[in-house]
Amino acid sequence: MPHKRTKLWIDSSVAAASGLLGVMTLIRQDWIELIFRVEPDHGSGALEWAIAGGLLLLCFASTSLARVEWRHASTLRAMD
Repeated sequence: MPHKRTKLWIDSSVAAASGLLGVMTLIRQDWIELIFRVEPDHGSGALEWAIAGGLLLLCFASTSLARVEWRHASTLRAMD
């Protein structure tokens, strides 16, 4: 059971972090230019939109995995 709790916490943490970073990217699109002092997409914002989309997809996937772990742990508790 401890292994399941660890997976649940990891999935939940990844979901929260990627969701937060995805939303922050949507709010502040030029963060790559500000932090790294480079313009990989020459100011078009395409890279930031791709990153935001990837982060939000990661958030949804991690949330789904955490939900599966939560249900599995709940089922195991009910069987005890």
